[in-house]
Amino acid sequence: MAILFFLELLFLFFISQKTTQSISHFLYKITRSQKITIFFLAFLFLPGTIIHEFSHAIAASITGVRIGKMELMPEYVQGGLRLGSIQVGRADIIRNFFIGIAPFISGTILLLTIMYLVLSFSFFASFGIIVLSLYLVFVIANTMFSSKKDMEGAIEFFILIAVFLLAFYLLGLRLDTINWNFLSIFNHIFKIGSYYLLVPLGIDLFIITLTTLLFRSR
Repeated sequence: MAILFFLELLFLFFISQKTTQSISHFLYKITRSQKITIFFLAFLFLPGTIIHEFSHAIAASITGVRIGKMELMPEYVQGGLRLGSIQVGRADIIRNFFIGIAPFISGTILLLTIMYLVLSFSFFASFGIIVLSLYLVFVIANTMFSSKKDMEGAIEFFILIAVFLLAFYLLGLRLDTINWNFLSIFNHIFKIGSYYLLVPLGIDLFIITLTTLLFRSR
C-alpha cells in the first residue's frame, strides 16, 4: 500500500502542474489579459500558496535559517507559473533539504486530515462545509509540491544519505538485522491515504478535461 500511496502522490505531482497550466491557459483565452489571469489565479490558490510559503518559513525558523521577503502573488517565470516565493538564507545541505520539502510534508498531512474529517463526519456536515473542504483539498493538492528551486540541494542531500548508508554497510550494519515490524502500523495509514488521494486526483482530472473541452469549443 505504501508503494501505491507514493505512486499516487507522484501522479498528483505531474497532473497538478497540468491543472494549473490548463486553468491559466483557459482564463487567458477568455480574458486575453495576463493581469486578470494572474489576479484570478492568485485569488483561487491563495490558501494553498499561504500554506506553502509559511511551511518554508516555519521550517526555516525551526532550523535557525534567516527568512527574507515573502511573495504571495503569482508570476510567469521560465518554465511555467510560480504562485509564490519566499527568500531564505544560506544553510547546509540537510537544512536546505528540509526547508525545501516542508510544503510537501505539511500539505500531505493537511490533505489527508481534511479528507479524514470530511468522510468521517460528512453526515453531520452541511453542503457548504463539504464544498469548502473540497476546495481546500484542491488548492492544497496543487500547491504543496516543491519547485525546482526549493529542491536545489536535494541531490547533495541524497548523496550524503548514500555515503552514510555505505559507511553503515562497511561497519557491518545490515538492513536485515533491523526489526522492521514497527513499520506495519503505517500500512493502514497508507491504505486509507491511497483512497483519500483519489479525491484530489479526480478533481484535477475533471478540471483538465473540462478546460480542454471548453477551450476547444471556443
